[in-house]
Parts: sequence; C-alpha cells; structure tokens
Amino acid sequence: MRLSHSAFNQRLAESDVFRRFVFGSFGTRLASLMLLFEEVTFERVDVRLASYLVQAGDGELNATHQMIATELGSAREVISRHLKEFERRGWLEMQRGRIRVRNRHLLEQLARRL
Repeated sequence: MRLSHSAFNQRLAESDVFRRFVFGSFGTRLASLMLLFEEVTFERVDVRLASYLVQAGDGELNATHQMIATELGSAREVISRHLKEFERRGWLEMQRGRIRVRNRHLLEQLARRL
C-alpha cells in the first residue's frame, strides 16, 4: 500500500493503532541501525562475517558478496577478500551467488569473539 504524504499524516494523527505501528517499526529499525553502527565501529569484519555465516542457517546461503556487505555495513571488496580467505582455509565453498559452510565449528570459534 502506498500513501500520499498528506494521507500518511492524517492516518498518523487519527489512528492510535497506525501511530503505534509506525513508531514501533521506526524504533525497531533505529535499534537495528544503532547495533550495526556499534558492530561496524568496534568489531572486526572477519568476526562479524563469521557470525553472519553461522547464523545463516542450514550451512548454505544464497547471497551475493554485495548483499552480505550491505547487511554487515562493509564494502563488497572487503567481504570478498575475507570470504576468499575463509575458502582458502577450507571453512566454506563459494559458487556464484551461493556460499556453503564446510567447517561450521571453526567459523563459530571466530564468531565467538564478537
């Protein structure tokens, strides 16, 4: 659904449910951005990347390097460099648009530094 600026303001003024939804969503997004800012500022990229890969689920991730970089607040080139190093160590295997975790235990060890 798309609302005009005036319709949005009107609904915001008239509906408690809509207002709670908007401000709740805004608060959640702001908290996520603050957490990302803290991680980007204080945590190493390789540690954040390892944590991201461990949390990705079943050991296979369909994502481009750019998608991961955006999620982690880093540059694609930096993420690519770390992924290649992880692959060289045998921790994962990369194919176009797909990453398969091969040694979850070692990634978890690195991720624990977060």
